[in-house]
Amino acid sequence: MAEADACAGPGTGMWLFRQDWTFTAVPDFGGIRIYAKALLVAVKGDGVLAPGERDRVLGYMATLIGGNREFLRELVA
Repeated sequence: MAEADACAGPGTGMWLFRQDWTFTAVPDFGGIRIYAKALLVAVKGDGVLAPGERDRVLGYMATLIGGNREFLRELVA
């Protein structure tokens, strides 16, 4: 995933939380971290984490959290 792809505009994550789950507030970062790791486990259900699957989850998480590069690097480590 390119560095430029890892940034979303302010408020994008809140819009997605409202749109997808009708949340009224962004969950705490610990909850988001658990959700992100669970998504990676789910897409690796066949035993292989394909680059496209990984990039899809990372792009989605970058949108939700506003492109926290440290967090995204942690996910792929």
